[in-house]
Amino acid sequence: MAVAFCAGPAPGAELGIASKAPPLKDLNWLKGDPKDFATLGDSKITIIEFWATWCGPCIESVPHLTRIQKEHADKGVRVVGVSQLDPGNSLEAVKQFIADQGNRLDYAIAFDAKSEVTDSYMAASGQSGIPTAYLVNRDGVIAWIGHPLEGMEDALGRILAGTYDLERAKKLYELDTRFESAMMEFNIDAMLEAADKGLSLDPDDARRWMQKFMVLADFRGDLEKARECARNALRLVANDPPKLASVALAMLAEGDLYGCNKLAGDALDKALADAPKDIDLRMTRFHALVADDKTKEALASASETVELLKGNPDRLGPFALQLASPAVRDFAGDLALHAVTLAIDADPREPLHHITRFRILHECRRDTDGAVDAGRQVIRLADDDPNLLNEFAWGLLTDESTAGKFNQLALEAAEQMRKANGGDGWTHLDTLALAKFENGAVEEAVTLQTQALEKCPDGPVRLEIERTLDRYRSAKGQ
Repeated sequence: MAVAFCAGPAPGAELGIASKAPPLKDLNWLKGDPKDFATLGDSKITIIEFWATWCGPCIESVPHLTRIQKEHADKGVRVVGVSQLDPGNSLEAVKQFIADQGNRLDYAIAFDAKSEVTDSYMAASGQSGIPTAYLVNRDGVIAWIGHPLEGMEDALGRILAGTYDLERAKKLYELDTRFESAMMEFNIDAMLEAADKGLSLDPDDARRWMQKFMVLADFRGDLEKARECARNALRLVANDPPKLASVALAMLAEGDLYGCNKLAGDALDKALADAPKDIDLRMTRFHALVADDKTKEALASASETVELLKGNPDRLGPFALQLASPAVRDFAGDLALHAVTLAIDADPREPLHHITRFRILHECRRDTDGAVDAGRQVIRLADDDPNLLNEFAWGLLTDESTAGKFNQLALEAAEQMRKANGGDGWTHLDTLALAKFENGAVEEAVTLQTQALEKCPDGPVRLEIERTLDRYRSAKGQ
């Protein structure tokens, strides 16, 4: 909940709301015309999003940004995604991603090989997570910073309407900074002070009520006041199903820890009466029933939701994962398998669905042979995606539930990863070395880990690569 409702800038950031936007220079433009972005503040509004090909939430933002570009282009709005070089993100990977997305990605894309533009925004504003978007107004001033799916469109609408209060936005952003700093220092009084000042400026923001809810419920133990915050938040999002689902989910707890389960459940039931097929509401209602230990009702509700999602693989896959989670897999595991099977039927070439199927077969069904077959489907379908194969192989080798059980499958994934274009970064070599080591090829592991060390940047991660290399050498007897 702290991540969902309280994420903000790091203390002491140089760049923030009302700062002049740094220029977009020395970028490799892969899509769009760089001349359109040569000057920020030329009476146009610019959305700059920082992202990477390995970032799931970034990929979820693509259609949203495409829609914004199409809907507001005639109003002088332009969108650019900036992706920097990092161990899991290469120029080739970004080019391939653009090609794979087709018309789904219909805005400018630039590659930041030197990371200078990325640092001038992300590091300067104390932002460490992606996707992060910067909304630059017609004067070339940063008016909003945050996740592109969480409040950006509202800010854009007010800027277009001429009703955006930049000074107010700056004050709220600074209060978020203070809240974040206070939370890092575990200063409860300062957290409450920042939350209350934010509410005095913006009492109609449910996120701020949930910010205060978290402090009162988790740090102060004042559940009566916390519940009042919850009621206010639910009231403000009552007519916005996605936000209602998010707010309700944040106050649900097994055993009704906060005393808010009924509040959330009643709000969800009321919203579902008006929108019985809304998937966000239905998924959250499932969690509400589970939190109240109503497993039969939860399973019936989930079964109805799966039927509603037929033909919608983008929602079926994530819901299948929820149904396979440790808290519910004992009674929902079979339904999870049914859901992911429907997702595969609708989109058989999406490797993520087969990864989900692997997890369900292994964790819910204890079907090792079936899981291996699903894993080999992943390798076949993701044969040109080194980052996905890297993540899959590394998870097989290191996750507690799979470590030591799928070493051969991990090696197959890692070897295919190495063959793919862009599969020779230090992180890829590190994974392949571990796969070789766990399969008994110690000498090859030493060679590959040495290569990984040569490519690895300075910093804490390099020390970890060195320690791993020492472990391989010790096993080899060097």
